[in-house]
Amino acid sequence: MKKGWILLLVLCSSLAAAPHAVVFNFGGVLTTKRPSSLPVRDFLAQVLNLPATEIKLLQQESITSGLSQQAFWEHQATLRGKTLPEEWKETFTHIFLDAMSINPLMYLLVATLKEKGVVTALISNIDGYNAHVLAEYGWYQPFDPAYSPAKLASNNCN
Repeated sequence: MKKGWILLLVLCSSLAAAPHAVVFNFGGVLTTKRPSSLPVRDFLAQVLNLPATEIKLLQQESITSGLSQQAFWEHQATLRGKTLPEEWKETFTHIFLDAMSINPLMYLLVATLKEKGVVTALISNIDGYNAHVLAEYGWYQPFDPAYSPAKLASNNCN
């Protein structure tokens, strides 16, 4: 954590010769460790009593469903005659954010750069499902533009 504060201090103090734009990557830059899909997949497999391989397919389906994560997984439970635990959404959110390992100091840096008029962009190769959920939860909002492989594919950019 000490390393993060030093980086933040150095970057913010060097804004005297401010850049016009900074491009960030998500995994390993805006996170404290490599993000993982496994904890979320395991949690969903447990609450829906489905194999992880089926959950993985459903995660991909959720991207194009037009539903929020909450609505999508509640719908999947209903289709299967299951009732999700009352606190499932909070647990899902906690597990997802923990698995993404988001570094709040880096988001503080992004906010500082934006306050100084610096354009902040995001280009990330994070998997499509995680990119979708991060966008839904607002973690891509500070960036303009924000690109992931799934977004590029949907815009027909190769």
